[in-house]
Amino acid sequence: MYWLSLAAGLWIITHDRYYRRFGLRLGRPSWSAQKALLRLGLPMGGSYLAEVCAFTFMALLVAREGTLVTGGHQIMSNLAALSYMMPMAIGIATASLTAQAIGAGRPALAHRTGVAGLALGLAGALATAAVLWLGRPWILAAYTDDAGVAAVAVTLLQLIPLFHVVDSMQCVNSYLLRAYKVAFVPMLLQTLALVGVGLAGGWWYGFGPGRGQLDGLRQALVPGSPAGAGIMWVMATLGLALSAALLHAWYWRVVRGQRRAGARAR
Repeated sequence: MYWLSLAAGLWIITHDRYYRRFGLRLGRPSWSAQKALLRLGLPMGGSYLAEVCAFTFMALLVAREGTLVTGGHQIMSNLAALSYMMPMAIGIATASLTAQAIGAGRPALAHRTGVAGLALGLAGALATAAVLWLGRPWILAAYTDDAGVAAVAVTLLQLIPLFHVVDSMQCVNSYLLRAYKVAFVPMLLQTLALVGVGLAGGWWYGFGPGRGQLDGLRQALVPGSPAGAGIMWVMATLGLALSAALLHAWYWRVVRGQRRAGARAR
């Protein structure tokens, strides 16, 4: 798929009338440019790695509770990933427009664009959360007709509206920071929140030495859910909420730093 996408992109930039006027050609790599790309790209890849590993190991831990719980967990996981596509698209668009404004030397416009993206991401997340909450019976029926799997999934799906909102906010904030070429610190923050709090905390309180200590919280947020899977999703939600808060705080730190730099330059 990616090779076909590359071939299509190369064909468009060499044959389309709009791009043909720029005379774009493939040339030798610029190693200084490659270094700059790697400085940004490797931490971005590290953030993706932390997120994917957290949810992959989460599935392996949940598998200890049997096939029905694994099936219910998979429905929750797949629906969360599907819902994630909208905030990711908003995050990419926000980062692109914000980066253009930064490159044009218009920091105020960059900040307004970033705030608009965050507001749009939050509004979209709340709308999606409402659909997920109100449409649970129909969504669940579309996924499975197995009564055992459905019984587990319906308990976990109680958490998905809240999970999606915090997931959306951490997603848009992470892309917005990349527009400012800030990627290393966000990688550390996301690893701490998603792996340290979400995955490690979920294991500790769901399957490890602290098993049962957060049953009150689990019953409050996902009543009737399996002990291990329920805690894993509760801790994953807390990890995403922490990630969103830390990334947003760092975004404001970057914006204030740019303002101070601009004031000194004047």
